[in-house]
Amino acid sequence: MTIQRNVRFLATTGLLLSACQTGPVPDAGDDPSAKSQPDALSVATPKPSTNMEVIAPVNGTAVASPVWIRAHVTECNGLPPISFGYSLDDESTITQGVTPYDVDTTVEISSGAHTLHYKAWTSEGLCPVLASTFTVKDTTDGITVDSPANGASVTSSVLIKATVATCGGASSTALGYSIDDASAITWGSASALDTTNATLTPGTHVIRFKAWAGSVLCPVIDRTVVVAAPSGYDGSSSIPNPPASATLFGDIDDLTGWKAATGAESACANGVPSATCNPPNANFNTTVLHVADPGSPPAGSDDSAGLFELENGPADATCIWGHSIGTSTTARNFIWDFYVDVTATDYANSELDFYQILDGQRFMMGTQCNRPDSSWDTWNESTQHWIHNPSINCNDVLTANTWHHVVMYLSTDAATSTYTYHVIRIDGVDYPLAQTEPSHPSTWPNGLIGVQVQLDANASGDGVNEYVEAMKAYSW
Repeated sequence: MTIQRNVRFLATTGLLLSACQTGPVPDAGDDPSAKSQPDALSVATPKPSTNMEVIAPVNGTAVASPVWIRAHVTECNGLPPISFGYSLDDESTITQGVTPYDVDTTVEISSGAHTLHYKAWTSEGLCPVLASTFTVKDTTDGITVDSPANGASVTSSVLIKATVATCGGASSTALGYSIDDASAITWGSASALDTTNATLTPGTHVIRFKAWAGSVLCPVIDRTVVVAAPSGYDGSSSIPNPPASATLFGDIDDLTGWKAATGAESACANGVPSATCNPPNANFNTTVLHVADPGSPPAGSDDSAGLFELENGPADATCIWGHSIGTSTTARNFIWDFYVDVTATDYANSELDFYQILDGQRFMMGTQCNRPDSSWDTWNESTQHWIHNPSINCNDVLTANTWHHVVMYLSTDAATSTYTYHVIRIDGVDYPLAQTEPSHPSTWPNGLIGVQVQLDANASGDGVNEYVEAMKAYSW
């Protein structure tokens, strides 16, 4: 079609006639200079060209599977590409690149000889196809990824597991991974990686596995996963920014004077388990340097996390710690913001409460990670009962030995003696609740605002510690 269009164009403009003769047409032997004169058709239709570069696998090389496939195209016949992909061994199925300019992926390919056909398109159609041959070695050299599977749909936390013995025949010296091609690498041992990542937000992510043998980087392996939003998340809810007039209560976890009690207030000295505590193995310490702190404290806070300790035994032991943080009879909206890290998962409940006293009513906006029921519960103060929210599976989102960021948007209504859970945000995911619950009569001081932390052991009496850091609250 291109040739026909050019011929018509040349005939219309007269250029084609200028290349013709009115008399007999001489052959090349009649005029030696004729050999150097191109005909008009060849001028109008230059040889097609494509500016395409193949980076891996290099043509004619032998590589290990998974095979890193990397290529780049900038233009075709002077036009920008609108699509770029490849097919393997001349299959009709085309795998599209990450952009119209780039192919960058890893693929499991069987041992033997293979050919990759790189194909780009512009608005004028298919560009010249570039073929590259290579051989896949029958070897275990390089990285083997056990989890996750490529293209898998997962929920956070994501199991990340891989092994490597040798790279290019040399023993591996380092193995790690990065998320979405970030420069930060999470390291395993020299030959094994087995961990979970709870920071992956809903959406598509690329986990890039990297290993080294000395200074030599092994072939990189990518795994693309789709992190599903937990049920109950619709993406439409939000937590407002507190107004400039809001009151900030900061560094609540650093306050001294937290008191531990079961049923009645009973002082428990900071850092020292005491028989006056019930149970006596409960403890709170404001001066603990969190051993798992990655080096930059969350939210720019200090290095000192509040540590709530409930050591082993007895069975079903429980302890609640409370602290008042201020007084207001006019505030009706609250944002409670903190980081939490539990050291185990074999306990019954981790309770985190926020409350206000108004006109003789207690608005106890209690929540808890209910491990046995896999639910982040909310509290009905009037009936003294927990409300299960299985849409927030706290066993999945409150994993052990990891900082988790929790933000709650709450409000009270003195006129109706009710309080409302608007949203609970966990690690950046909003769980809209819109639950309104009734308050309960109380003789506590009017306007009092406070927080509570409670730990409940299971029937085995297994101990659990809970770190709380950067706790703050806004009220307005």
